[in-house]
Parts: sequence; structure tokens; C-alpha cells
Amino acid sequence: DVAGLRDLRAVRVEWGRHSGPLAAVRAVAGLAAAGIPLVGSRPPLWARPLGEELHDLLAHSSEERLADELFREEHSVRLRRAALRAHGSYGRARLLAESGGPAVPAEPSVSVVLCTRRPQMVRFALRQVARQRGVGVEVVLALHGFAVDAPGVAAAIAEYRRGGRSLLVWEPPGDLVFGSVLNGAIARASGTLVAKMDDDDWYGPEHLSDLVLARRYSGAELVGCAAEYHHLEHLGLTVRRLVPSEGLRPARHRRFDPHRPHHPGGGGRLPTPTGQRGRRTPRRRAGRGRFHLPDPRPGMRHPAPGNRSHLA
Repeated sequence: DVAGLRDLRAVRVEWGRHSGPLAAVRAVAGLAAAGIPLVGSRPPLWARPLGEELHDLLAHSSEERLADELFREEHSVRLRRAALRAHGSYGRARLLAESGGPAVPAEPSVSVVLCTRRPQMVRFALRQVARQRGVGVEVVLALHGFAVDAPGVAAAIAEYRRGGRSLLVWEPPGDLVFGSVLNGAIARASGTLVAKMDDDDWYGPEHLSDLVLARRYSGAELVGCAAEYHHLEHLGLTVRRLVPSEGLRPARHRRFDPHRPHHPGGGGRLPTPTGQRGRRTPRRRAGRGRFHLPDPRPGMRHPAPGNRSHLA
């Protein structure tokens, strides 16, 4: 019962007590994929199919360290990443392909839609995208109401493009509403997945790759998360807002509609005047899909047939 294990500080793996090597490896991989904090000694040789990353995580974590709530959560996330990469359907298909089996579909590319009205935030925002790892990224940068010649913008773009990074610049007029700017940027994206990132948020380096994993294992039409950590700059204080996670529920998102064709790629942003982003709008096509909220990582849309996926 995985649900009954989630509130425990840790689950200790004792390698000498099992009903067979295959059953033991399956159980450990399954618990790790569910994010259960596992601790134990170095796995024996017969457990090598778990993969080196899981071996290291199990061998170098102690129950005492998991008394720290933040470290416990970090350990849980690392276990889950390692298990899903090695033992998810894509990981297994990759192993079969390496042994002469059918070819594995190419990894999805991600187009990051970055819309900003603030020239002074362009460098910071592009650096957040540049630190992403484990996924191929294209940026569609929408300079909303200003041009590349604004102070610092051209230098920030040149810095991002160093090393061959892909970036497309679009300069929508300042009187275009925010939803239409997002739709225009999405229409210019070439990736198989489209992610929206803000210009003033911090993103972990695994942000986008975690979204790809979440899409694979959940099968939901929309994968999303809430911002958990907030830094109060004037107080010099970082606070955490706990939000429910790990749940499937009917999709009732009020700002995005994955089914209505607001742009050629499929779903889109409802055009809304600037300053009204927090106001409620009527629910549209509620209950047509499933929404999955994993651990704190922003969201993604599953495509209609023939269309790209969209990350919210």
C-alpha cells in the first residue's frame, strides 16, 4: 500500500529478506518511482538491474539525514527521477533498442515560450532557461511592447545564443493583449512540446525534464504544479506554501483551453487584457480531460491528435 508509506520518514530496504531477486528489484524500483524515501546499504550484485544511480542513492543516504524535511523531499525526488528514467516504459524501450529491438521514438523537443514587458528581466529569464538540462530546448522570446535595441536586451540574447542555443525573437506591439501574445508565441514554436516560463521566477535545472517525465508516467492531458517556495525580498525571507500533489482530477483550468483552437497548434490562451490575469473567467469544456499535479514542477498539455503538447 503505497499511500500508507508516504507519511513515513523512510523505508529501509533489507536485501537479505525477499521472495526472490526479481520480485525484490521490482518492489524497490516501484517504491522509488512512487517517491517513497528509501534507505539501505549498498545493493548486492544481483540487484544491479536497478541501475547505478539508484544504487548510489540507496547507499549514500541515512535515515538520520531524512529527519530534515527538505532533504527528505530532495531524496524522494532524486529516487523518483532515477527510477522513472531507468525503469519507465521509455527507459525499457531504450534498453531493448540497444539490444537490437525496435527503434525508440526520438526524445521530444521543448519550445519555451517567454513573454515579457520588462527589458531588464530578459537576461535573468534567459539564464533560467539556459540552466535546463536533460532536454533539447528552443526559446520563443516575445518582447511585448519593446524591441531588441532596448538597453541590455541584445547582449542578453547574444549571451544565450553562445554555444549554439536556439532562440527566436518576436516583437509584438504593446497594445496586444497578453493571451494573444502567448498564442502568437506558441504559433511560432517548432518543438513537440511547448512550455510557458515567466520572466521573474527561479526554475530548477531539472524543471523541463521533470515535466517530460511527468507527462510520460501520468498519461494526463494536463500536467501542472504550483509554486511552493516564495522569496519575500524586502524581508529577506523564503517561505514555503504547501499545496496538494500527486492527484488526478478533472481538468477545470480557467485560463487555458486545450481543445478550443485559439491558434493553429491546437489549445491556447484565452485573450485577456493586461491586468486581468487574476480575474475569473467562465469554465470552458470542464471535465473533458484529466489533470495531474506531481511534485512542484510547472505544467504541460497533452496534444489533440496531430498537434503539439502545451505546457501551462
